[in-house]
This record gives sequence, structure tokens and C-alpha cells, in this order.
Amino acid sequence: MSKALLLVVADPSPTMEEEFNAWYDTEHVPERAVIPGFNTALRFVSLGDGPAYMALYDLDDLAVLDSPAYQAVYGVNFSPWTRRVTSRVNPARLTGVQMFPGQAVTGLCARMVLVRLRDVSEADMAATIKALDGFSARHDNCTQHRVFVCDQQTRQDGFVLFEFNDNRTESVNGAVFGGLADKIDLLAHYRPYRIN
Repeated sequence: MSKALLLVVADPSPTMEEEFNAWYDTEHVPERAVIPGFNTALRFVSLGDGPAYMALYDLDDLAVLDSPAYQAVYGVNFSPWTRRVTSRVNPARLTGVQMFPGQAVTGLCARMVLVRLRDVSEADMAATIKALDGFSARHDNCTQHRVFVCDQQTRQDGFVLFEFNDNRTESVNGAVFGGLADKIDLLAHYRPYRIN
């Protein structure tokens, strides 16, 4: 069975940013990191071309999000602080199943590039995998790339995460996606978030 990913992006206002980071650092990430089936709980900061913050949670599979342990801290069971922060920041949440390579999790990296493709089919995502075949091998600073498919309520989207061990990310652009470049609606660069 393939790994899955919970990806969350958010743009807190300047008046909420300090509380947003305190909540993530002291409650939200620690709370999720101990849930069985959560393999990672990592945060990233935008380099200016995407939502300000991104959080990634590698999962054993999507069923983890239906588990009693996760449901105990989700939705109606949100803490008062979680309800306060999320009502003011309104984060966007994506869940996806890893189509390629299948079992990889987020590694240590200096840069990450998120590419989201809107309204794609399974065939489109298979074509994405083919277009990116050998990408990491051709770019010595790209430690891995992963391809995910996610079902939205009215459509299917996809996203790709590229991880780099240095600041060079110029190799990721619409051209590497071939005929699917017009499906890209977000191409954003991130660095790891570090607590000061």
C-alpha cells in the first residue's frame, strides 16, 4: 500500500503570525507527531511565491485520518486554541496518495518545491510520472521527488514535491511537465521552518 500525505498551507495575517507559530510549535505539531501512522510532522516557510507556511505530515496511508487517535484531536475535538487559530487563519488542507515512488517520506532538505496540478485524471498523473522519469538522477542536488493524487469534492488534483539539498531549484519549472504545464496552478518554493 502506498504512503499518503497531509499537506496544509496557510497565510496568517501579521497580527496572527506570532500566535500561529506558537500554536504550531507547542500544540499542533507535537499533538500530531505522536499519532500512530504519522511518520513525519514538518513545517516549511515560503520563499515568497506561495502561501507563507506549509506543513507536511507523511502518513502510513489515508486511513490514518479516520483512526480513533486522529479523530480524538480533529474536527469537533479540536482544542480551543486550534479552533481560535484556524478560524482566523483558515488553512487550506490537501490529502494525497503517493503514486510515485510509493513508499518515500519527506527527508531532510534545504529547499522544497511544491507544484500543484488542478483537475487532472489518473492518466494525467501517470504522464506526470513519466515526464519526471529520471529527474532526480539528472539533478545532483535533487534528493527525491514524489507524485501524489488527491480527490477533491468535484475534481481530482495532483501535486509534486521536489526536495533539494541546496538552494538551487531552477530546474523545476513548467517545462519539465511537458503538455501538462497548463494544469499547474501553483509552483512555490519553501525552506525548512526552524524554531528560533
